[in-house]
Amino acid sequence: KRTIVAVVAAASSQAVLGFAPSITPAPRSGVLALRAQEPMSRRGALAAFGVGLVALPQLAGAEKARTGPNSKFTGDFTDANHPGCERSIKVTGNAMNSAGRKSRQPSAVIKGTDSSEGGACEAGEELESWRLIATLTEDQSKIMVDFTPKGGPKDVVGKWSNGGIVFPDGNKWTKIEKEVTTIVGKIGDK
Repeated sequence: KRTIVAVVAAASSQAVLGFAPSITPAPRSGVLALRAQEPMSRRGALAAFGVGLVALPQLAGAEKARTGPNSKFTGDFTDANHPGCERSIKVTGNAMNSAGRKSRQPSAVIKGTDSSEGGACEAGEELESWRLIATLTEDQSKIMVDFTPKGGPKDVVGKWSNGGIVFPDGNKWTKIEKEVTTIVGKIGDK
């Protein structure tokens, strides 16, 4: 294990600090072999471990999860097939999978309304509310929506394109851009 920590620390320090520390292979016999078995100092071990922790996420290409308001899928949308009807998506984070571990795919909740006739939602008309569950791909370029509570198919794939979600039937939910005014100025929600 000490060898693995040393190799990781060396690779990490090379990536972060820009130099390669010299590591010589331990001799296999003699007095030098006994010295090679001496434990690493506490300070040396902590330094190697710390450099490894700092550098490994960058080396692995780790990316921060985009959930809640940080996800492009979170927000209110217009639906060309149901004008005036609510379409709201909230990316809630990564759900637990069957093994009891967090899934790599973020989950989302979609809430909406439809008119009883199935077309546009008019003011004063009684609307039917619904709630759907969805899953996003790890790179958040697609969303898989379960439309079975509305009588539709399961796992319909919507692809993010030009500020909205395009579904296989050609329908597009376009994200409603919000403008927030602060003391400093206006901020656009994208």
